[in-house]
Amino acid sequence: MSGTGNTTFQNITFENLGVIEAATGTLFLPATFTHTAGILRPTGGSIGSQNSFDVAGGTLEGSGTILRAQFISGLISPGGEATGDLRFPTGLILNPAVTVRIHANGTAPGTQHDRLRVVGLGTNFVNYRIEASTNLTDWIDIATVPSNGGGEFQFDDPESDQLPERLYRAIGP
Repeated sequence: MSGTGNTTFQNITFENLGVIEAATGTLFLPATFTHTAGILRPTGGSIGSQNSFDVAGGTLEGSGTILRAQFISGLISPGGEATGDLRFPTGLILNPAVTVRIHANGTAPGTQHDRLRVVGLGTNFVNYRIEASTNLTDWIDIATVPSNGGGEFQFDDPESDQLPERLYRAIGP
């Protein structure tokens, strides 16, 4: 799909065995859509649903935005075989059966290494404490970030390229 506006599919049933791609604009999938095979690929655009949709297989790759998706299984690989930058402005839910593959070839996000950007949604105009852990047991404070008028907040870890893995959580008021 390409174009600058929104494209919405409603009241249809389909199965992706190929590639669903959004180059520009936003592609809204049916509220009942479950991605089980094939590739979801934002290439500058957005793929999402008015409500939420499940990813229960297949691959998410590319550089763009994913709206309201819950990942049950499958592969997330920003950029596919190259590097990429995926943004999740409505949060990111990953179940244990999801594989995340990250390319790391340098220090520049999106061009030399992959980047997943998860934007939190919370209360308007408050501060959120960002904590990090390597084992889900021991947590340390690493930053405080403010939310905007829409309740969105974002944190980019400047040390992420120096660690083999790091887990994050946001603590609100």
